[in-house]
Amino acid sequence: MRTPFVKALTYYRDKTPVELASLCVKGIIEKINLKNFKPDGIILGNVIPYLKGPNIAREVVYQLGLDPQINAYTINTACISGLRAITTSVESINTKQADFLIAGGVDSISFMSVPYRTEFIQSLYKASKEKNPLEKAFIMISSIRPKYLIPSIPEFRELSTNLRMGDYGEILADIFHLNRHELDEFSLKSHKKGYEAFMKGTFKEDILNIQIGSEKISVDTTLRPDTSLEKLSKLKPVFKKNGKLTAGNSSPVTDGAATILICSESGLKKFNLKPLAKIKNYRFSATDNDEKLLLAPIYAITTLLEKDKLTLNDIDIFEIHEAFASQILATIKCLNNKKLCKKILNIEPPDGRVEEEKVNVFGGSIALGHPFSATGIRLVMNAVRTLKEKNGRYALVSSCAAGGLGCALLIENL
Repeated sequence: MRTPFVKALTYYRDKTPVELASLCVKGIIEKINLKNFKPDGIILGNVIPYLKGPNIAREVVYQLGLDPQINAYTINTACISGLRAITTSVESINTKQADFLIAGGVDSISFMSVPYRTEFIQSLYKASKEKNPLEKAFIMISSIRPKYLIPSIPEFRELSTNLRMGDYGEILADIFHLNRHELDEFSLKSHKKGYEAFMKGTFKEDILNIQIGSEKISVDTTLRPDTSLEKLSKLKPVFKKNGKLTAGNSSPVTDGAATILICSESGLKKFNLKPLAKIKNYRFSATDNDEKLLLAPIYAITTLLEKDKLTLNDIDIFEIHEAFASQILATIKCLNNKKLCKKILNIEPPDGRVEEEKVNVFGGSIALGHPFSATGIRLVMNAVRTLKEKNGRYALVSSCAAGGLGCALLIENL
């Protein structure tokens, strides 16, 4: 049995990733309200390195004053890092190495390290090794050239192709003949669904409120309830001249953290806990760094449903990461068209169809934001909440990731 508990996905302008993650870990411990509760481990996903404390999970243990014997580590598999933290926890439980694990993800664009040029860094390193003060000063002064002092602004590109994720999104828009109106229309629906879910209190149990100065934050700050097709249509393309992807139909990269409690069946009985859902199965996948890069989850979805002898029609809820409107629409088109999927991915998708009303019922990453590692936890919690509300049995969670990686989880309602 797996017990997800708490999610925090809010933009914190003055919180380091360690502080963000600590808020969530503390929140989950307080929520279960158990005396002398000691998790067997804390596993956090993280994409953007925090150089002052790269093993964020371990820093959380010290920040919160938890038992120093708690094993805590941090992993990076791009945008599926949070999902990988969950499955790693499941594996530890299935092999009887643990009963309680806190899994999560945290990322902060606000604290992204901006490096200097390589030449300047090498000069600083050389100077640090020099013992003679005059030689040290000479090396430092000689390395100060204007072009070396210009920081290298980080970009999310594939090292192997030098293409941005948005470039791949544009490629999919062209391959699948998706027009700008379709992309904007999908984005508008995501915002509307997300806002309606917040208004009716769907996320109330999952979000940690926080005070920053005089401002109390209790809602995801990326939601645009006042947006419209007219407003979205006026936004300019951001990745390609005359392209189709804009800030409106792409997921906004945000700061955020999220945690979830993964618990064994014996652990549930020991502490008399009631599970919300069960992680029934999962699969990871990978593909080429060509036009298929953002479609990797389709491989994971296909093998996962084959393993469990299920069709797409057996799935009550689909929670699919919305990196770009073009990416999620292309994913759905592939899953619903065997001939097209065979042509592009050289596989046959599962039988059945992905119906629109089953997809991201409470909104997706385009509306709720994409804090990289934390997104996977939010996807799982949204799936669990939707299953409860719709009284469904199965939810399928999937996400693409840089590097041509993909992940799919099958969640069963209890």
